[in-house]
Amino acid sequence: MQRYTGSYLFFLFFLLAASHSYSHPGDALLPVLKNGKYGFAAANGKITIEPQYDKVLPFSEGLAAVMKDFNDYRWGFIDMSGTLVIMMQYDYAESFSNGLALVCIEGRYNYINPRGKIVFVDQFHEASSFDGGVALVKLRDKWGVVSTRGSYVVSPRFDEIDNFSDGFASVRMKDKWGFINKEGNFAIKPQYDFILPFNGGIAGVQLDEKFGYIDTTGKYVLQPSLSEALDFSEEAAIIDVNGKKKYVNTSGKATINAEFEEAYDFSDGIAKVQSGGKYGYINREGRYIYQPVLDNGSGFSEGIAAIQLNGLWGYIDTRGQTIAIPQYEYAGNCTEGLAPVQSSNKWGYINTSGQPAIPPIFEYANNFSGGKAKVLFNGKAGYINKEGEYIVVPDFDQISEFVNGYAIIKINGKCGFVDTTGKVTSAARFDAVDHFSEGVAKVKMNGKWGFIRQDGSMAIEPQYAEAKNFSEGLAAVNVSGKWGFIDHSGNMVIPAKFYEIDSFFKGKALVTVDIKKNMAYINHVTRHGKFVTN
Repeated sequence: MQRYTGSYLFFLFFLLAASHSYSHPGDALLPVLKNGKYGFAAANGKITIEPQYDKVLPFSEGLAAVMKDFNDYRWGFIDMSGTLVIMMQYDYAESFSNGLALVCIEGRYNYINPRGKIVFVDQFHEASSFDGGVALVKLRDKWGVVSTRGSYVVSPRFDEIDNFSDGFASVRMKDKWGFINKEGNFAIKPQYDFILPFNGGIAGVQLDEKFGYIDTTGKYVLQPSLSEALDFSEEAAIIDVNGKKKYVNTSGKATINAEFEEAYDFSDGIAKVQSGGKYGYINREGRYIYQPVLDNGSGFSEGIAAIQLNGLWGYIDTRGQTIAIPQYEYAGNCTEGLAPVQSSNKWGYINTSGQPAIPPIFEYANNFSGGKAKVLFNGKAGYINKEGEYIVVPDFDQISEFVNGYAIIKINGKCGFVDTTGKVTSAARFDAVDHFSEGVAKVKMNGKWGFIRQDGSMAIEPQYAEAKNFSEGLAAVNVSGKWGFIDHSGNMVIPAKFYEIDSFFKGKALVTVDIKKNMAYINHVTRHGKFVTN
């Protein structure tokens, strides 16, 4: 749940989503990475805008936000021909949505139209992108709602606000929560100690430490009587009634008359339940598709579930039909069409039909993700593809998941990196490392932190007592007990004078300026080192 408060705003977006749905002819161009620079290519792979940017966002509504150089961290916008139509001037920018784009200069937020014109008179302290024609904004210490017309739907007066869900946003005034609609009117006045967003026409509310559920008119569909909020899955939730588990719908009514010793969330229309000390599976009507005779079982994933009977594991489908008789010492969830299984202390994979796909030759096998899976062979870690071929030969004591195209390797206590082709790009020579961010990774040697490039060359020599990853062109580093920020060239652009520090996020960073009598005095600084004041 995304909640905006007087002290913190979180906004998450995905950079390179090939599955992104586009609504403008120019949005068919996709970001591409070549020699460390981003450009854009058509769906057929033909590059139409030469790679020249350190960072880009996907095209949206015919424009793309681009940033040329990490050391001159300014965002602008290009059109589908690659022409810079809005100058690079922003400390932070988001993609266009509903005809407007969120931008930040010196810690203040506003919205621009496709011509680059500022829309609002007020400069906001926090803001979200537009969604459904409205956006959430913070002015000084209060939150409000604005429209794409450049006017307030609700003037800033709330202490806390959530994103709209089902047409309603939860808001807090002092210590009570209520709901507003998109016209800015109170749909349900603040009266609850805590609330959850509307989902399917109902919302969880807490009053006097008990949870209940209301509809969009504020009428209770389930009186506050629960010790905790329900977790709905496929419109069903599990409640405890005198030590027995029951399923209820969004109106709080029992969907299945039976009670169980244990009950689990529905997935693919099927749920695992326990009765008489054994496990089975039921459908949404409460009918067993597999009788409760099992020692254990997993949830369904890609249409199959692992089951344990008489100590051995096999698989069933959503009809309750056995596709692999219990024969394995252990069985994992299915991902990308393959499931890891253990036989005679060795791991291999079966497919969704229950047929062997990769022979059991590994000491351990992980789930597939992105077409590859981590395996252990002769005590060493590596990666295989879905044909069982090595992508990364198992030569390492440890190997991490791949992040931004690189995995951390460990040999004899030292760390390095390998890419997705299996090439060791940085030998295992560091005491500690972190994943790459903005093309560099922090590394530790002889008690000091520095940064290396993706080819393994040293970008910034180890010299700092502590360091954080680069974010928005700057990295927090600790020098003699105080924190400051360096750029990608290693220049100290914000002096090390802070007691504590967060990485830059949306154009500013939270810092602890002073500590007196166990009281921390915090503020935000811009990337130019200026304090952001109310």
